[in-house]
Amino acid sequence: MNDYSPPRAYPIAALYSVIRDAVLEVQRNLQAPDALIAGSFLTAMSVACQGDADVVLPTGQVRPVSLDVLVIADSGERKTATDSIVCAPIYAHDEEMAQKHNTALLTYKADRRFWEAQDAAIQRKIAKALNRGEDIEHLRVELIKHGEHEPSKPVRARIVHQNITERPLMEAMQGNGKSIAILSDEGEVVLKGGAMSKLGT
Repeated sequence: MNDYSPPRAYPIAALYSVIRDAVLEVQRNLQAPDALIAGSFLTAMSVACQGDADVVLPTGQVRPVSLDVLVIADSGERKTATDSIVCAPIYAHDEEMAQKHNTALLTYKADRRFWEAQDAAIQRKIAKALNRGEDIEHLRVELIKHGEHEPSKPVRARIVHQNITERPLMEAMQGNGKSIAILSDEGEVVLKGGAMSKLGT
């Protein structure tokens, strides 16, 4: 027999006071279900600190604070509006990093052209020296030292991904302290994404 009794209230009182007050404020403003809002806050907190902190269980085991959160909500329950408010600082961080990346990319392109011009000049000197039968050891050393200063293309740092395949996922996770979040207001986008289909393989 199906149970059609109304769902129990989410234990908002168990949340830390600052988070509890924020959940209640969002609920007053959006009139969204308490569990939906709390889920968004738990997601945002996990994303914000997963790259910097782990948790030690009572057994002594160390585990990440990352969460897998799935929220099932009917149309009109304000899930997208809730996420856009609660996760706004995360999205703002990604936007700021995107702007910094664009600036760094312009600098890189200029530095790259300058480096390539210098590289071509050294190679011209080597070709002339070879034609004249001159010693080129010092030019070889110069070319090696020049190669050590080849500009590196900046990599865009982004936390939030909606649909990501396996290879970009691995690239995004490279480096110490790197963490990402796969977030979407449409579960199908995440569950059918390339990376999610490779879990456990």
